[in-house]
Amino acid sequence: MPHQPDSDDDTNHPRQSSQVIPSDFSPRMLDLFLKIQKRGLEPLLPASWRIDFPLLSPDLFFPENVQKIIPIRAMNPGDANEFRGRFALDKLQLLGRSVRGRLDRNRFCRSNEQLPVEPTIKLECKRFARWASQDSRIPPPQIPFLSIVSSNCTYTSNFYIGQHQVEYDFCAQKLETKLRKLADAHMRVRQLLNANKAPPTPPREGGLGHFGFASVYGLAICGPRVALVALGTNLPAHNPMRTLVVADFTNSDQDVYNAIAIALLILAARDEEHEWALDREIAHLAGKFNDFCMLDDEDF
Repeated sequence: MPHQPDSDDDTNHPRQSSQVIPSDFSPRMLDLFLKIQKRGLEPLLPASWRIDFPLLSPDLFFPENVQKIIPIRAMNPGDANEFRGRFALDKLQLLGRSVRGRLDRNRFCRSNEQLPVEPTIKLECKRFARWASQDSRIPPPQIPFLSIVSSNCTYTSNFYIGQHQVEYDFCAQKLETKLRKLADAHMRVRQLLNANKAPPTPPREGGLGHFGFASVYGLAICGPRVALVALGTNLPAHNPMRTLVVADFTNSDQDVYNAIAIALLILAARDEEHEWALDREIAHLAGKFNDFCMLDDEDF
């Protein structure tokens, strides 16, 4: 399975850390990793969303009129699309309850009557990803930044990974193949850009500028667990697959943290899309590699 980076509870910011940052970590991937590690310990949501999530800790919400980029947010606050974003996040938060209910039901059913949990998880992940894409108000990218794959098995309430290792390995390999193809296409776009000797542009806030490199992101759904994975596009054939966290929907104590982690990863892919779509030259070059655009049911 993909390599999981070491975490450090004392790491507050890359500039404050004494750790060496791996060369395959793009700035956005590193920021995502740190936010996932610290979820629940710092604000991530806009103050205006607090009324819709009264049971969440107040520490998860920014104060009113904060002058900084909020990680989980609508790009166009105040319209109907923001409401859909809050709804999609709430569905992610309730996902664990649905998964555990289905697992409990399977305990009392014959094997041919048991219901898989992956479609339920995949549906809500896609719902949030679809909202994030619509919220950005840009055309779908020629080369996606997000892929969602799943196994197709039925699991009972006593599911554990070793019990279905074949399906787990297949799901991991399927996601790795997809992400490496996407990363290779993004790398070739960047190489063409560099070959054209385009003058570097000043990076936007939170952005990378012309000569930075992007990351691609994936969700591998196997039973009631979801691996959140990222891959740097600078050396896609050699970079390790980075497992940022594994969300376990059998644990009710993790429901909020699982929802936040999945939302953060999907929005990192959305922000990556938005960053590169704003550059017309990059968008034009990406069009040359549209054979890599895997527009099937599992990709965004």
